[in-house]
Amino acid sequence: MDMAEVSETTAVAVCGGCGYPTLGPDLCAYCQKLTADPTAA
Repeated sequence: MDMAEVSETTAVAVCGGCGYPTLGPDLCAYCQKLTADPTAA
């Protein structure tokens, strides 16, 4: 993921895992769940 493409002025962040728009810090709820529980995939 190219961080240079992410505008700091936008209100919507982009998930570092799947690229889906997210209000979270780094990952969307789906990727956070995968990170917390890999067996959930």
